[in-house]
Amino acid sequence: MIRGLRERHRRIVMVVAVAVPIAFAAGLLLRHPIAESEALPPSLAAPAVDESQFLSTRSKDSGRGIAVSASALRSTDGSTFRVAIEVIAESGYPELLIYWSADSAEPGQALPDDARLLGSPGSSGRSVFDLPQDAAKRDGHLLVYSLARQELMETLRLPAATTSGVAP
Repeated sequence: MIRGLRERHRRIVMVVAVAVPIAFAAGLLLRHPIAESEALPPSLAAPAVDESQFLSTRSKDSGRGIAVSASALRSTDGSTFRVAIEVIAESGYPELLIYWSADSAEPGQALPDDARLLGSPGSSGRSVFDLPQDAAKRDGHLLVYSLARQELMETLRLPAATTSGVAP
């Protein structure tokens, strides 16, 4: 009985040893090509931003080991306001998030109730975020919040004049 099982097992292993490489090669040859696109569809593309149209640049460095630099931008058609933010943090500040709020808050406090999440800054270089429509009409603050520490790390005032095109 054992000898019969061994012979059957040997035949199965030989068939599998031949069939698997053939099936793998056939799969590689028959796979669909990867779709490539030169540009994003208009519905997914971000509004055009005239980089020469910086409306304001603010920079702040607190004693908490985080430096924030922000520049307000306006889309070429004037319908969208964006902010380019660069956050330089010492190690030990993972999971930073950027919020916009009309209310002021100091580092170490909780986020204001009206805080709106803009996104997470990139690990290097500057990140560009769309501002809420309220930002063009009223003064606000950019808030850097540490998700890991559950506390507000830095605030940066962003006047309404910055986004509306009027010099502060």
